[in-house]
Amino acid sequence: MPGKVIDLKVKKGNKVKVGDTLIVLEAMKMEHSIKASEDGVVSELLVSTNDQVENGALLMVVKPK
Repeated sequence: MPGKVIDLKVKKGNKVKVGDTLIVLEAMKMEHSIKASEDGVVSELLVSTNDQVENGALLMVVKPK
């Protein structure tokens, strides 16, 4: 769903595990946490805090370990 990036919990190069919170979005006046679906390393961040994002937008790339 479209929303606003209100918090980035990771930086490029961070290792993440399944279930780690990566990004927090605000949509429809509610906070939605985007969590890692696999273990890996953040290789690209494509958004910044306060960015407006559309439905289906690519927010970051996590490369598997």
